[in-house]
Amino acid sequence: MRLPHWLTAFITLWALVPSTGGAREIPAYLSFADVFDHDHPEDSELTLRALEQDAAGAGDKVVQAEILTQIARSEGLEKRFTEAYGDLDRASAIAPRSTRVVIYVDIERGRLLRLQGSTAQADQLFHRAFAEARAARADYLLLDAVHMIALAEPFDASRAWTERGLRIAATSTDRRTIHWIAVLNNNLGVAYFERGDYIRAEGAYRAALIADREQGADVETLVNAQFSLAQDWRKLGRIKEALALQTRLHDQGGDRALPSIDLEIAECRFAMGQFGQARYWAHMALQRGPASFSQADLDRLKVLGER
Repeated sequence: MRLPHWLTAFITLWALVPSTGGAREIPAYLSFADVFDHDHPEDSELTLRALEQDAAGAGDKVVQAEILTQIARSEGLEKRFTEAYGDLDRASAIAPRSTRVVIYVDIERGRLLRLQGSTAQADQLFHRAFAEARAARADYLLLDAVHMIALAEPFDASRAWTERGLRIAATSTDRRTIHWIAVLNNNLGVAYFERGDYIRAEGAYRAALIADREQGADVETLVNAQFSLAQDWRKLGRIKEALALQTRLHDQGGDRALPSIDLEIAECRFAMGQFGQARYWAHMALQRGPASFSQADLDRLKVLGER
């Protein structure tokens, strides 16, 4: 998800508005989910650094520290771990008494450790952040911790954590908390899909898509949600429905459509016995985005392209 220019401008203007007393919190209708782009961390970092400077200039140390934690997250995804840990230390030093900052730092430090393979240490931080957020009644941060805990747990425990998070999000009126309905349902869908439980995966993917639409998600997010649903349909043997949706997503995206959509179209054509079309779409996928595929996908594309 790329941040729209209007939103960048709005956040920047908001950051320049003087505080009426005390440290300001990011408004409930605006969250880091609007700013942070997991697929393009370098873009997120540029936006966040501008916001961090604005917050520093306005004297809002808590907001500045919160933004620094998200800069650290961007740096982590770029494998710049030394800088990321340094920015988390800066955040802690700038606002040492802020409970929100403490929770953000624990979550982001946990994410960095997880990226580096230190899963046990990361899990301890996520559980601590969960307890801190629960005590502070900061549900939007609590659900981030739930999200990260669930990713590391075996299936049954992961599902229990995710369902717990969904129950919390379902009763909230805070946009930052409601945001997690789509994320957690998508995670649940992925977990079911990977276990081969495609019926339950479909239910979770549908719930995620509905939530994304209700929350006004950007085009890229909606495409990803529909892609997952169509992929699940193919696994369920609903080939024509899957092909129709993947083809529509491809046509909407044009030259910028995900190469993985080409792979799914090739799979659908192959399943329908249309081997010439399967070869065409497999070659298209390899031509447009070989670096985006896992080795297993590349091996599969080779099979599809040679039939």
